[in-house]
Amino acid sequence: MAQCGASILIGDSSGAEKAVQQFFAARNYARVVVYCVRECLNNLGNWPVRQVGMPKERALIADAKCGLFLWDGKSRETIDNVRRLLAARKKVLIYFAPGKTFHNLATEAELDVFLEAEGPRALSRLP
Repeated sequence: MAQCGASILIGDSSGAEKAVQQFFAARNYARVVVYCVRECLNNLGNWPVRQVGMPKERALIADAKCGLFLWDGKSRETIDNVRRLLAARKKVLIYFAPGKTFHNLATEAELDVFLEAEGPRALSRLP
């Protein structure tokens, strides 16, 4: 993404979002906008900020052209956000941590196939 000069829209939460911020900050990547609800929790590169309402994921989904998700195989919220992006006809790349694999998805049907393929390992963890 950085190699092609893409704009990066990211949240300010700790965890995966903070780790991705660290990645781009370490490379002095300037084309990042951090989405925050109030005061930013994390803005490691002192990038421009977009103040948004709750939930901030809705604003990120509305503004994004596509999405990259890091999924641990457990988070229902991540899958819900993937579905929202796909429903808006935006492509998604999921990094599935348990399998250490990437999956390109363009439709909700492809998401369903991905979830089916992961079987009980992923589906049993979703609340």
